[in-house]
Amino acid sequence: MKTLKNPYFLLLLFVAILIYSAKRFKIDIPDWISFYFYDFLCMPIVLTIILALIRFLKKDASVKIPLFAIVSLTVYYAWFFEWLMPKYDPRYTGDWLDVLMYFLGSSLFYFSERKQII
Repeated sequence: MKTLKNPYFLLLLFVAILIYSAKRFKIDIPDWISFYFYDFLCMPIVLTIILALIRFLKKDASVKIPLFAIVSLTVYYAWFFEWLMPKYDPRYTGDWLDVLMYFLGSSLFYFSERKQII
């Protein structure tokens, strides 16, 4: 589980927990952090957890997630959270900037994985 102990992953997770905690305790934070940065962090965190699980199951620390799988999962998250959920739950709002943040986060994951940072 070396992947989940990676300092970059832990930093992203820590920042996401800070943002979540600030929202939960009603601490005032800038809207762009609350609305967009959280979405940016989503995909690298989810993809790193998936990568760790795949590496654990295959018992191969050199496994990488293919670009097609990264893009497919990002499209699914964008569709689910930005198009489908707003139709059924008023808590969710569809926003193209959120979709952009998902893809930027996935790009961060892709390039950091290829450079062996994660």
